[in-house]
Amino acid sequence: MENYYEYYEDALKKGKRSFKQAVSAGEYPYLPVLDEIIPDNNTCSVRDAGYTEIPQEWVIGTKTAGRTRSFARNFMPVVGKETEFAAKWYRLCEAHLTEGIRDPVLVTEYMNRYYVQEGNKRVSVLKYFGADKIPAYVRQIIPNRTGDPEVEKYFALLDFRDKTGVDIIELSRTGAYSELLTIMKKRFSDPWTEDEAKAFTALYQRFRLAYDAEFGKHLKTTAADALLECLKLYEYEDMYEMSPADLKTAIRKLWDQIASAKDDRQVELKLDPQEKPGITGKILHKIPLITTKKPLKAAFFYGKGAENSTWDASHEEGRQYIEKIRPDVETSVYVKNDSESIEAQLEKIIADGAKVIFSIDGGSTRACARVAVEHPDVDILVCSLNEPYRSVRTYYPRAYEAKYVAGAVAGALTRDRKIGYICKYPIYGMIAEINAFARGVTLTDPDAEVYLEWSSLGGMEAAEARLKEKGISMISYRDFSDKRYGSDEYMFGIVDVTDEKSGPLVHPIWNWGVIYDRLITSIRSGAYQEESKKTSHSLNYYWGMSSGAVDLRFSDKLPFGVRCLGDILCKGIRNGMINPFSKPKLMDDGSLQWDDEMRPDKIEEIITMDSLDVNVKGTIPEYDQLDNDSKDLVEEIGVGPARKKS
Repeated sequence: MENYYEYYEDALKKGKRSFKQAVSAGEYPYLPVLDEIIPDNNTCSVRDAGYTEIPQEWVIGTKTAGRTRSFARNFMPVVGKETEFAAKWYRLCEAHLTEGIRDPVLVTEYMNRYYVQEGNKRVSVLKYFGADKIPAYVRQIIPNRTGDPEVEKYFALLDFRDKTGVDIIELSRTGAYSELLTIMKKRFSDPWTEDEAKAFTALYQRFRLAYDAEFGKHLKTTAADALLECLKLYEYEDMYEMSPADLKTAIRKLWDQIASAKDDRQVELKLDPQEKPGITGKILHKIPLITTKKPLKAAFFYGKGAENSTWDASHEEGRQYIEKIRPDVETSVYVKNDSESIEAQLEKIIADGAKVIFSIDGGSTRACARVAVEHPDVDILVCSLNEPYRSVRTYYPRAYEAKYVAGAVAGALTRDRKIGYICKYPIYGMIAEINAFARGVTLTDPDAEVYLEWSSLGGMEAAEARLKEKGISMISYRDFSDKRYGSDEYMFGIVDVTDEKSGPLVHPIWNWGVIYDRLITSIRSGAYQEESKKTSHSLNYYWGMSSGAVDLRFSDKLPFGVRCLGDILCKGIRNGMINPFSKPKLMDDGSLQWDDEMRPDKIEEIITMDSLDVNVKGTIPEYDQLDNDSKDLVEEIGVGPARKKS
């Protein structure tokens, strides 16, 4: 017969050790008591969840204070071995080792933590022997929804359980459950089958063993958070087939990405170019002329090519600008081939010698991030916004600043107080551009309204026709002209359609050449590499008018006063005096106090903006309304209302 007393003595040592550590840290050394956590006047709803098996790690306290001082915070005993309590613990220990503890405990669940009402010693024994699950009858206390982030995260967990039947994972961020459902695309719309839930649970359990064995003790990120980060880059089916050694390798490669997983703010915005002191682009251009450095090989990866896409053509102008002004850079062009995976195409680009890759295809970010993990010596950047991948960086201009000025010009020119606006995709940053334009309009005509149409709903011509049917004569089209590339199909900028031959009255300029010049300068100077060392987040370059990344071009046909107004607003934005989304406070003396500080956290709110201002007449389209060419991009970087619904 085994000496069960020795088990108790060992458990007692663990309990006393936990007790001392808690006291030293200034924490309550005994089990938390649920009745002391929930206020007496709490009006939470209560429901019986019935019998189930609960993860032992989430059983953290007692329902009432009766037995709390018999256990340390880790549920190990702190009562002497000659007591009746110890004798009962011995007998439960014997039962567990001989036939197993079968009687379920009675617990109350609150915020995904379990508090024991009956069966504290059974829990203690099962925890001591490392049981994964504890059989229990569960009574749930459901908190009221007050908008508190922790409560909202809990309801997201409940929703995830209802959809999947998976009840063993807990993610740290509020939006992480929807991210996981999005990744599991074929299981997004419908509840998971029992087999699917079992398969995912099996993957999580194998992943957790690999993670906890070597990595978990070094990071605060949970195994569930780490698994989500891996699934962002590796296909679910591929991960399911991975051996324990393969899982450890995947975790090791994504170490930096996993380290930032617990933080809601996974993307760090760089609002201005960073260069090492004393080094400018002009000076760096001359470096190859006075050193033996080889030219930097930079590849541009287009989705459709300049001949077939206005978007790609605008970037091609930027690439040609780099070829013209930078003898220290050798560029090459690649166009996506739909018959081959993006990963395979990127591998070929790297095999050709590219050390920097600029991917112009916003839907390629996940593939780029996968390849970048395998090639840490290659810098891969994607023209996109708000992507939480540590292995790649993204870049995009703050075009909403130029849109604000364009809106002010349109408001000053409108005769009927109706202005049309055609946008293509409901993706990150686009709603901010629409709203900034609308705010610019109200600056010069407070009663004017902006009528919004989407070219991803039937094409540009259809969107234009819908606006003309409303009698709208002034329309804001796309920012890029097709005419420069041999096509007269679409107009660009703000156009008075009653006088189309006059061309755009004003249109934003996206200076891709300036952006690429600045990025390459940062890479060559070493500032680019230094930025990674200063943060654990993904880096997103979001430069505006002050950097030269964005500008406006005004028509000579504008009234002189309107042109002056446009210049004044541009100068105000460049020097930081004007922010399209600043909200002034009306002071008691009638003056306005402006919040002119441009903080990254405020910019993040602008990027993820997903509602339209009151003077915008229109709606954000739903996923199923979009044309097929738009759906992949919207699924990758679309705003919430436009994403696929569960």
